[in-house]
Parts: sequence; structure tokens; C-alpha cells
Amino acid sequence: MKNILIALGVLLGLLLLAGIAIVSLVDVNAHKPRIEAAVSDALGMEFRIQGKAGLHLFPSASISLSDIHLRNLGTDVVAAETIRVGVRLLPLLNRQVEITELILEKPVIRIEKLAGGKFNFDTPPRSPKSPVKKGAGPGASLAVAGAAVRNGTVIYLDRKGDEKTEISGIDFSLKNLSLPAATDTPLSKGISFAGELRVKEIKGKDVALTDLDAKITASAGVYDIRPFTMKLFGGKGEGGMRVDLLRRDVEVSGFILEKPVIRIEKGTDGKFDFGTPPRPTETPAKGGEGPGISLTVASSAVRNGVVSYVDKKDGTKTEISGIDFSLKNLSLPAAPDTPPSKGISFTGELRVKEIKAKDLAVTDMAAKINASAGICDIRPFTVKLFGGKGEGGIRVDLTRVKPDVQVRYTLSNFRAEESLAAISQKKYLSGPMTLVPDLSFRGNGAEEMKRTVRGQVSLRGEDLSLHGMDIDGLLSTVEHAQQMNLADVGAFLLAGPLGTAATKGYSFGGVSGAVAQGGESKIIRLVSEWTVNDGVAEAKDVAFATRKNRIAMKGKLDIVNERFVDITVAVLDAKGCATVRQKISGPFRNPKLDTVTTLETAIEPILGLFQQTKHLVGRGECKPFYTGSVAQPR
Repeated sequence: MKNILIALGVLLGLLLLAGIAIVSLVDVNAHKPRIEAAVSDALGMEFRIQGKAGLHLFPSASISLSDIHLRNLGTDVVAAETIRVGVRLLPLLNRQVEITELILEKPVIRIEKLAGGKFNFDTPPRSPKSPVKKGAGPGASLAVAGAAVRNGTVIYLDRKGDEKTEISGIDFSLKNLSLPAATDTPLSKGISFAGELRVKEIKGKDVALTDLDAKITASAGVYDIRPFTMKLFGGKGEGGMRVDLLRRDVEVSGFILEKPVIRIEKGTDGKFDFGTPPRPTETPAKGGEGPGISLTVASSAVRNGVVSYVDKKDGTKTEISGIDFSLKNLSLPAAPDTPPSKGISFTGELRVKEIKAKDLAVTDMAAKINASAGICDIRPFTVKLFGGKGEGGIRVDLTRVKPDVQVRYTLSNFRAEESLAAISQKKYLSGPMTLVPDLSFRGNGAEEMKRTVRGQVSLRGEDLSLHGMDIDGLLSTVEHAQQMNLADVGAFLLAGPLGTAATKGYSFGGVSGAVAQGGESKIIRLVSEWTVNDGVAEAKDVAFATRKNRIAMKGKLDIVNERFVDITVAVLDAKGCATVRQKISGPFRNPKLDTVTTLETAIEPILGLFQQTKHLVGRGECKPFYTGSVAQPR
């Protein structure tokens, strides 16, 4: 055993002496120009070693190059503090290089998309190399036992769109790295390795992703990234990804994002904190160019997410909490000329625990979503609002020049007092009601959609109470009837679902003074049905009945131009003829009322729009004013 140890010691001593001799005899700096020329020729860019080159024995044999730069179009594309190449010693004696490891220290990769649309790494077309002569061997493959990138940075700048993304703290370790031998095989499709990636932060203008951690295997152009974890919007995500460069396909599976929190702010200038300037239209792909990369997501989910919206201009805040969203079979189009909105397809389920604003709370929202070829169908869509339950569906068609939306919904048995409290913080009406909108509209913004809205809207209720006014008492005598403002009575009750939209909820008032009697009115039945055509709502069946009286409304509401169009409110007799009527026209903010006398009344308009007037008409034979579904009380 002693002799063996002595022999090993002698052998190690000889190897050490041989290594020292190699370091002394081999001047790596003398080969710098050849290395620079070879790399520059291979990449078509300028490669420079501005620091020293050296050959080292410890902790392992290696060649190091310091302060290296790869430049194109006058700027750095890649700069690195050090690159170290591990080599085997004995083959160096025969002028052969066998690489054992590659270490890249503190590299900075800078990718710029220039104003003209080109990238800073684009190079001019190069003359094809002469074909390999008959009998010549194939190119040499490169196999490396280990490789690593330490504390790297990637910076992406879009000069055209004024956008910047920075990836920092990159640590990437590789094992069994192999590069293709065939010169006509692209590196991305011929490389193989197994590795681990860690990224400290990916920061864009409006989003930051941190603590990315992934295991990656690559072979024959297929990259399997599983598992990968990250922190996004304050939540933790985990899943897997498969990238196939041969089929130009990316597939994500099992990705789950837990407890993300998204904050959106609208500044005092009206701009959002994620707002970006308009981007120039991209040049379409030329004929013959390959398709883009398709993206599919087999399964993905967001669990217990939160979205918080703050409007700094008016001080309002809305919070959406308890968001659970699951996606299956998400697919984005591969064709570069197909917008994602028109080519996306997926199935999903959404659940939201609560949407809470200052005076509004929506709870227990649930929806099933199906999207295919630019059409998104949300059905069934259920929600609890104002103490009632809503159910229906929404269909969005993005295949047309302008988005087309259809809404069919029923909000059953909601409490009128809760809906009023959300608008005015005053509860003039109480009781259960049912709202049924069946509308369609199209356009690229709210104003355009308002001009194109069509369909039907219905509001119905029974056994309601109108607080602060005894309608039957006011209509019990001619004197009181002459002093009563029908516009005050009819505006909210009869305009129904369109009333607050048309009048924007101005100045909900009360009843007082000589005309006001206080008390309460019992509304036996209320019907408010409207037909909407291009933003103009026409009364179809609009009336309500108290214990003793029936009041109806006819005319139109021009929602687009914010005007009353020949609106008439009337008290009816048993035949449906008008015994008292009042006509309203003109802009919502300053309406014109058909009056006989002007009253100094203290009845504040329930919608804050109507001045105090009245108009009596005589009895006798008449053409019925109203023939709808609300019967005359007995």
C-alpha cells in the first residue's frame, strides 16, 4: 500500500509539472486575434477581447477571456465580464481542444428593435459557403459536460414602441450540453442539454415577475420546462411548458397562480397606470414566410385572486375579491396576420366572491365561458345584486369590423330600495322588482355602442311602496290634483331601467311644503317596458297602479342626445283616457314642460329634472291614452 501511495504521489507530481510547463509554453494571448477573427466570421458581427486571455490549472484546467464584447451596428449586443472554457490538458499537447465546461460571468445581452423595425443583431445577407467536397467529413460536434451563466442580464428595447423589458439576476446551469455537427442545422433545433434556470426579476413597464425557477431539458428542438415556478402580482405560480421549435408550438399545462393581487389606477389626468402609447401598425408577413408560433394551454387556473381599481380623479375605489378562474384548451392562432382576439379559443369557468364599490356590492358571480374563432359566449352567467338573483348570458362577436355584443339577462326579485341607495343614497321606493334587458350593440367605445343599442328592456314590480308621497291623497281632490306634478311622480317609476341612465340620477328629491302631504303610496303593480332602436327608447307598456289610481307614460327617451321626445305622463280613468296630463320635452338637464300654471312647489323631482307644472283636461268621450297590461284598480 505504501508503494502504491508513493507511485500515485509521483504521478500527480509529474502531472503538475506537465501542467506548469503547458501554462508556461502556451501563450493564449497570442491567439486572441485568431479567436476574434474566427468568432466574428462565424457570427457576422464584431467580436473583441478587450481584457486578457489566460490559461489556468486550478481549480481545473481552463482558458479564460475577460471583458469580451460582441458588437453590431456600432453598439454592444453582448458584453461579459469573463468567459471561462474548461479544457483537457493532454489533448492540448497535440493542438486539440476538448471542452469540459463553459462559464459565462455577468453577461449583459442587449436586444434592440430599431425605429425601422430591424433588430440590432440583424446582419447583412452572407454569401453561401462552398459545398463540402466529396469525401470530406461532416462538421465537428461540440459536447460539454457542464456550462453555466452567472448573474446575467437581458435588456430588450423597442425604439419604435418606446418599451423596455429587463431580465436580471439570471443564473443558468447546464449539463451534457451538445451542439449539432451538421452545419445546416440551426443551433436552436440541434442543441441538447439538461439545466436549471433561476431569474431574480423580469420587469416591464407595467408588470414585474420575480423569483422564476425552472428545470429545462432540450433535445432535437423540443424544450420541456417542468416544473417552473414564479411570483406574479404578489401571487405564486407553478406549472409546466413544452416548446416545440420544429412544429412551432408552445404548450402550457397545469399552470396555477395562487392569490395574485392586481392594482389598477386611473390618474387625475384620466390615464391608467398601465397605459401605453399607440403602437404603429406592423408590416404584414411577406408571402412565403413561415407561420408564427402557436400557443396552447391544456389547463390553467387563478385561485383566490384580487383586482383593485382606484380612480384618483373622483376618489372612488372598486375591489373584486375571491376570483377563481380556470381555463382549458386555450389556443392562440399561429398565423401572424390573425389578431389574438379573433383567433383565440378556450373553455373556462369564472367565480367571483364579491365586487365592492362605494355604494354597490355584487356577490356570488359565476360564469361559464366558451370562446372560438373570435366569438365569446358567456352562458350561464349568474350573480347576486341588490338582494336579487341574476341569470342570463352575454355573447361577444369580435370577428366583425366592430365588436358586436348581445345581452340577455334577468335580475329577479331585487330590492328597489337597495338599487336606489346605490345611486342616490335615498330610498324613495321599496319592494321587489324584476329587470329584464335583451339588448344588442356594437362599436369600439361607449359612445358608439350607445348609438347602436337595440332591443327590449322590461322592469316589473308588485306590492311596492313609494315613501314620502300619498299619490291617492293628492289625487283625491281637484285642488290637489291641479297642484300635483305628474312628472315628479312618473319620472322614476315609469322611466324604469332607462330613467336613471337617461337622467344620470340627478337630484333625487322628496316631497314637502303645501303640496306635500307626506305619507306613503302603495304601488299595486308597476310595468315599464321599452323598445330601443339606435339609442332611442320608446315606451311600449309603461304604467303603474295604486289602490285607487292608474298613471301611465308615453313617448321617447333619446339616450344618445340626452333629450325627452314628446314624453307625456297622464292619470287615467277606467277607460284608459287621460284625466290629468303633463307633457315633457327638451334636454334632460333643462326640460321644457307643457304647463297651464307654474307652481311654487316644494316637490323636488325624483330624478331632479322636472319643473313643477300641471295640465288638466276635461272628461268625456276620448281616445284611450293607455291600453297596456296594468289594469284600473277597483
